[in-house]
Amino acid sequence: WFQCYFEIKEKSGLLPLPPICHLINRKDSFTFKVWKTLVNKVPIKETVTYGELAVLSGSSKRASIAVGQAMRMNPVMILVPCHRVVPSTGGIGNYAGGKKNDIKAWLLKHEGKFL
Repeated sequence: WFQCYFEIKEKSGLLPLPPICHLINRKDSFTFKVWKTLVNKVPIKETVTYGELAVLSGSSKRASIAVGQAMRMNPVMILVPCHRVVPSTGGIGNYAGGKKNDIKAWLLKHEGKFL
């Protein structure tokens, strides 16, 4: 999957992702639900705001801060594509706690999302 993602990005969206190990986070947890929603509902070339992802996950838009916390806890970046989650105020937001924002910009550009 990774080789396809980096070499033939157009086809990587067609491949099933490896399953997310629920041992990282309980299957019934808010975080796992948000990760699973992101994986299943936000494809390559698309982004979603923190509030939109909260709503897609079955919560209210006010859960956007909790969604941000779930993104910060993501240990399997790219597989759970937290780089596709952006703030509603515009811009790309932070990645890896703000330490790797240039990587977030590169990933979005690689996927064909024009910033």
